[in-house]
Amino acid sequence: ASDEIHVVNRSVPYPIVDGLRFISLDHIQPSWHYQLIMELQLTNKRVFISGSTSGIGFAMAQGFLEEGAKVIINGRSENTIREAIDKLKSKNPEADVSGIIADFRDHKSIEFIQKQIDQVDILINNVGIFSSTSFQETSDQEWEKMFQVNVMSAVRLSKYFLPKMFKQNWGRII
Repeated sequence: ASDEIHVVNRSVPYPIVDGLRFISLDHIQPSWHYQLIMELQLTNKRVFISGSTSGIGFAMAQGFLEEGAKVIINGRSENTIREAIDKLKSKNPEADVSGIIADFRDHKSIEFIQKQIDQVDILINNVGIFSSTSFQETSDQEWEKMFQVNVMSAVRLSKYFLPKMFKQNWGRII
């Protein structure tokens, strides 16, 4: 078996059934094996992903960019954002990706984002922090900080973008 990764040319027409595209992977598997490709219709959709310079957020950014979306990633420093953008563009040079610095431990970050981003079609509330101490040893202040970042940042971002999504009659919040 080869360790080589094969990239499927999406410009080649494949059968579409009920909005789902099937492509043959004969070059990898026997002819009976098919991979399901969903046409997500995300071309030119604006996506903001909080906490997206690494991990799951970064992987989501990659996926949205592959679908043709315009992605705004988020991190706590200019360096991490620049590195993430460079990495995303190295895999997809035509990607429309930008970044915004915001540290959700500071409430003013939400206000900053609101001033910088007028509208998105898709909001991914991904940012999260945790304490490496045990449940018993985690202080009330630490719990409050985690709650503010993990829960209230999502509430505040959603409250900001949701009315705009209603106004344009389309939007998604995750």
